[in-house]
Amino acid sequence: MARLQILDLLNAVTTVAPVHDDIAVWWYRPPGGSSTSDMIPDTQPAEVVVEPIGGAAPDLEAIRVRLAVQLGGRSVTVRPHGGTAERFHLYRLLSRRV
Repeated sequence: MARLQILDLLNAVTTVAPVHDDIAVWWYRPPGGSSTSDMIPDTQPAEVVVEPIGGAAPDLEAIRVRLAVQLGGRSVTVRPHGGTAERFHLYRLLSRRV
């Protein structure tokens, strides 16, 4: 299987996001916390970080499954944003328009 390109991940998020109107911002965490490469290593799943709107509790597993389908079965993890305690440098993929 070819390496996952960041644009593939962006396309998957853009396709899945409309179903999840409880997510304000979709982020990507590069392997190791930061990266200048536009490819996601085969050895690690892509990591998507979601920032819910207000006190929403999105179904992270449903999001993960939908993203994996859009990515042709590639491995992806989804977790909530850590807020002010977020430890990693994240790249914004998509923001919800209000």
